[in-house]
Amino acid sequence: MISFIKNDDEWEPDETDIAWAANMVTVLKEGGTWGAPGSGQVFKFFHSLKEIHLIHGDPSHEWFDKSKICFKKVGYKVLNKT
Repeated sequence: MISFIKNDDEWEPDETDIAWAANMVTVLKEGGTWGAPGSGQVFKFFHSLKEIHLIHGDPSHEWFDKSKICFKKVGYKVLNKT
């Protein structure tokens, strides 16, 4: 799961974060959803587009920005579709 130890401005995913993201894209099916813990955000996975859409929640929560950075490392784009 994405770590939140570092400052937002300094945050880069570590190997564990990237492995978690890679696992998420293999576990969730096309159109599958995932709720980010404690954020109120729900993401929907579109493997055919290599995109993950934020479909519910506040995009200003740190999960959104950190998800964009982390999933980019495994070839996916995270977009705000709320």
